[in-house]
Amino acid sequence: MEVHASLNDPRNLLFSRAARQLKRFRSLHPLSQRTDLDQCSATDHTVLKRLDLLLADRALSQGNLLLLGDDDLLSIAILAVEPHAQVTVVDLDDELLHAIRTFSSHARLRLVHADLREGLPGDLHGQFTAVLADPPYTLAGQLLFLNRALLSLRVGCISSVYLCFSRLYLSSHEIDQITGLATAAGLRPTSMIEDFNEYEAPDDVIHDMQQAGYDAPRTPFTSALVRFSGKRQPTLPAVPEGLASRIYAYGTPNATP
Repeated sequence: MEVHASLNDPRNLLFSRAARQLKRFRSLHPLSQRTDLDQCSATDHTVLKRLDLLLADRALSQGNLLLLGDDDLLSIAILAVEPHAQVTVVDLDDELLHAIRTFSSHARLRLVHADLREGLPGDLHGQFTAVLADPPYTLAGQLLFLNRALLSLRVGCISSVYLCFSRLYLSSHEIDQITGLATAAGLRPTSMIEDFNEYEAPDDVIHDMQQAGYDAPRTPFTSALVRFSGKRQPTLPAVPEGLASRIYAYGTPNATP
């Protein structure tokens, strides 16, 4: 998927503005990736693609947006082009949250320091109509973050969850389990875009790609994005116990198809 705006589209100005803000943020706040939090920053082009998708889906104009983690700085890009958007970021990285707070004093940006392994903060339950998450690419990480996303949705309202996942680490059966959790909560997959996200892969990911038969680092590390949409049911399906202790427990990467 490419950014939708054509050369003559006024939105090109918006994307240029967002790109400048991302570059300015990185120059003022050169943050290092937190490997202990499994951070793997997406490229700025990927951030703009996510912005474009949210704009095309009118996700920024129909209600509050929740970002479960924001080391990719999507909040910075959003507020550069949609000053009236209401964005909430939940992240465990104090340094990242401080940098975003220092860079943007936007009244509609809320930053919440929380460890999602311990649950979603209670005041965020049932408050949102759109959530984007790029969790750890383990089954436990995906299920835990998806559960937190579902908890945050308004009951009975048309809502969307945008979830990123990687076939390098997740099997088809595991992806079916993730989809099943969303479906049982009232949301179904309405689109799935392979290789939507591209990342600045750290050494351990490059090693995993090589082990799986990819020509890394020449082949970029990418992941898919699935959008679940529908009305969240009042009662959510249970998730397996012990997820919190396993979200960073990666197994053997899957071989290249």
